[in-house]
Order: sequence, then C-alpha cells, then structure tokens
Amino acid sequence: MAARLPLIILIILSLLLLFNLGRADMLGDESINAFRAAGLVDFTSSILQTTPYDWFSVVPWWVNLSNHDHPLMYFLLGRASMGVLGLNAWAARLPSVLAGIGILSLIFFYLRRRVAPRMLTLILVIVAGNDFFWWAHRTAFLEGVAAFWSILAIFSFLRGLEKPRWFFLMGAALGGALLTKYTTGVIAISLLLSALFWFRAQTWKKKEWWGGFLLTVIIFSPVIIYNIMMYRTRGHFDLQFSQLFHQNISRDWPLIHAEVVGGGAFSAVRQLLSTLRDSYTFPYFIILTASLVLAVVAFIKKWIKEDDERTIVLTMIVSVILLASLGAGRHLALLSTIIILAILVGLKAVSFAAQKKNPMLASRMRKPLVVIFSAVVALEMIVTLFLHLAPNHAVAKIFPKIRPHYAGFYELGKFLDTEFHGKKPAIDFGELLGDKNLSLKQKILAAGFRKDGEPDKRLIVYDDRLDWTATLWTFELRRFYLGFPTFDAEDMSRYIERDPRIGNLNLPTFYIAGTHALYRETAADQYASNMNADIEKKAIAAKRPMREIKNFLGETVFRVYEL
Repeated sequence: MAARLPLIILIILSLLLLFNLGRADMLGDESINAFRAAGLVDFTSSILQTTPYDWFSVVPWWVNLSNHDHPLMYFLLGRASMGVLGLNAWAARLPSVLAGIGILSLIFFYLRRRVAPRMLTLILVIVAGNDFFWWAHRTAFLEGVAAFWSILAIFSFLRGLEKPRWFFLMGAALGGALLTKYTTGVIAISLLLSALFWFRAQTWKKKEWWGGFLLTVIIFSPVIIYNIMMYRTRGHFDLQFSQLFHQNISRDWPLIHAEVVGGGAFSAVRQLLSTLRDSYTFPYFIILTASLVLAVVAFIKKWIKEDDERTIVLTMIVSVILLASLGAGRHLALLSTIIILAILVGLKAVSFAAQKKNPMLASRMRKPLVVIFSAVVALEMIVTLFLHLAPNHAVAKIFPKIRPHYAGFYELGKFLDTEFHGKKPAIDFGELLGDKNLSLKQKILAAGFRKDGEPDKRLIVYDDRLDWTATLWTFELRRFYLGFPTFDAEDMSRYIERDPRIGNLNLPTFYIAGTHALYRETAADQYASNMNADIEKKAIAAKRPMREIKNFLGETVFRVYEL
C-alpha cells in the first residue's frame, strides 16, 4: 500500500484541481487571455491597448505568428480546449490544470526511484498544497502552462546528463516555455550556467546539447519573424520586447509608453517579497522566506552535494534574481514549483549539516520544527482548498490576496446563458453599425461558436462602470463570438445619437446595473455615472420588471431591468 500511496495522492490532487473549475469569476488578464484564445484572435476590444486588428483593416500574414504582447502557446491550447468543450471558463482554464497535473506527474516519475514512497507523497503534497500553485494552475493565466514547460526542461536537462538524447526534449521544452511566456528565458540562462559550472564535459562537447538549443530556436522562430515584421511596419517590436529595449511605442500604446518603470534593487526586492506575501497565508510566508534563506546558505556553503539538487537551487536563485532585475517579480508564479523544490533541497542539506555539527541539538530541535512546519503546511492547504473548491464568507475575508474572485460575474453569466439558451440574434448589429474590420469579422466567424436557434431581438446594455476585464468575458464574448447585440451604456447612447434608426427599432432590452463594489477603480467619469444612474432611475419609475443577481454570499451584485 505504501508503494502505491504517491500514485493515489497524484490522482486525488489531479481530480481536486479539476473540481469546480469554472466557478470563479473571470477577471484581469485571465479574462483577456481567454477572450482572445477563444477565436485565436489578437484583439482586446479596448482603445487602451490596441492590436494589429485595430491598426490594419486587412491584417498582414505575419500577424498570425504571434500576439502583440505574448506568444501563442496558451492561446493555441485554449483555442483547442474551447473548440472541443465550448465557450466557457472551464474549457478556458483546462490547459493550466493539465499543466499542473503534468508538473505533479513529472515530479512523480522523476523521483519515484530516487526517494522513498512516503517522502515522494510528502513532496507532492507540499508542492501542490499552496494557493500560489492552485492560482497558477486553475486560471487562464499564462504562468501555469509556462511552469510546466520549465519543469520539463529542467528534468530533461538532468536526464540528459546521463543520456544525452534527452537534451533534445530539453530544447523542445525551452521552446515551448518561450512560446508561452518570454520570462521563462531565465530558465534557459540557469541551465546554461549549470552546464558551465559543473557539467561542461556532459554538455558543451555533446552534439545533442547544441541540437537541443537549435530546436529551441526553431520552435521560437515564429516570434522572431513576427517581431522583425512588426519593426518594419510599426517601428518597434511587440509590447514585451519594445519595453525591454526601451523603444518608442507612443504611436500604438501611448498610455503604456507613459508608464515609468524603475525603483532599483530595493524596489525589486520589495516587489518580490510583496508577491510572496500576497500569495500565501502569513505563517506559510514566514516559513517560506526563512527556508529560502536557508536554501541559499546551503548552496553557498556547498552543503548540497547531488547534481540534480544543486541544479534546482541554482535555477531558483538565478531565476529569481533575473526576474527581479527585469522588474518582473510579479511573475513568480511560473517559479512556484521550483521555489518549493529548492526549499526542500535546502532544508534537507541544512538538516544533514546540523546533524553532523551538533547531533544532540539537531535531534532535540527536529521534532518541534517538524511539528511547526507540518502545521503551517496543513493550514495553507486547508485555506487553499476552501478558497478554490468551497468558498465561504470566512475564507473570503482572509489572505492570501492572490486568489480566485467570486464577485458575482459567474452568477450573471449563468443567468445570461439561461436566458439566451437555444436563441440566435435576430439583428446583425455589426452590419447596422458599419463594422468594416473584415479581418477581425472573418477570424471571429471562423471560430465557429455561433449557433442556429430561435431569433431573439433583445439587446444587452450594461453599466459601463463595471470592471472592464470582467465585462470582456461576460458581455463582449457574447457580442463578438455569439453575435448577440451587447453594448455598454455609453457606447449604446453614442450609436443612437449617430444613427437614429437604432433607437427607432424599439427593441426589448436588458439593462444590467452593478453595485459600487464591482466598479473599476477608474470609474470616476461623472458622465458615465450620471448616465447609468439616470437609466436605472427611469427603469424604477416605470416599474419595469427587475431581477436581482446574487453572489455566493447571498449579496445582491447585479440588478437586471427589462426595458
């Protein structure tokens, strides 16, 4: 039974990662990523961050090789998932979940002949038993998929030291990582340094080693071509590289160009600690930080003897330093598994060193330290499971800050799904409004999400003070991919002013108003505030039918008026 325990735990953790996957709201970059992945289209429906689909009426061929801000890997996987499972949050998040299961599986297969079953079980639980891991692997953020390719590259590198043909898989994995998120380049640099310091004979003189990196370049080549063409046509690289090289992007992204990035080493360290603090419960953060310091000390003092263990710790140290220097400490999620593994290696080395130096003291301290460590890990896992699987009022009020959101957009989406089930739009508002972006329209239609059904003339008009990223998934998704006429209140007013025919249609309308808690921080626009308040006031005065949408706490978060 003990020999099978790691496999049983792996299966349980995998099922838990899949459980209730679509329940949390789509907000922030998760919403933007999923919206774009649905049709594999680089478009955000916002003037704040324009894309080639805003710049060209007919987009050139090279636009399909990458995106203006991120490479294509997650978007390809998300498109495949939603193409099979439908236009929903569960499908959008599935690639990240499979990446998380993949990481746990890699750890299982790599360590099952290297450590005892009980130790392997403990390692799996510690790696997966924290909110940062679950946040990265139960959302449509890029970090989860990037983390899988990174771990695969590291383990393939370690296997390649024994059997050089594994370097080809290392190269492919690095290519996959870079095609997911550019910041995974820190993993490639870490492996190069490991090879340079310890493994020159097993790497630099092997044709498989260089073949692996050639494979990385080949896989990454679409991004290289994309950026060459971007520079030729727009005078700068994509958003990430243009910021890295301090290019002038005021023409295409004036607001982003105006942002000032800096702060020096102190700011970088503070950002790293802030990210870690926001990602775990406070006791876990304290244990984690102290353990990280011990891991670094163990590495410097050469207490870590095994090649694979030294590689993991060096990768963690170099990656964290490089991310901090790039001002990308907020992207630590892609290193969450590496950090935990490095900590375990460091604690093991410190324990052996302490036992050798002062056996009596080490023996006395072991039990209380193990009890404290176990209690903190158990608390972190309990909070994590409640946050992601069974959210309740008590857990919703405590840290960590990086966590799933349950504001009520999920409930609103379910309401709209029910109302428009088996329906199709009766009017093509794209034609009525003179939509001339043929490339975007063709790409959206090619996604194949529009269904036949009973014609429905209803409009959806929503409060434009709501968080923009949430409305992108909840409303704009229905407008672009399903064809239903869905507009924010300000845009609808402008359309009516521009073309009175729209107002004369006298179409039945859902007006969806949100509570103040759901308004975006930039909603200081008095015009928008007055307009939305006026619409709601007239609906109440006319005694129009109204339905309330409540979140999981039973709080009213939306009011839906039938106008």
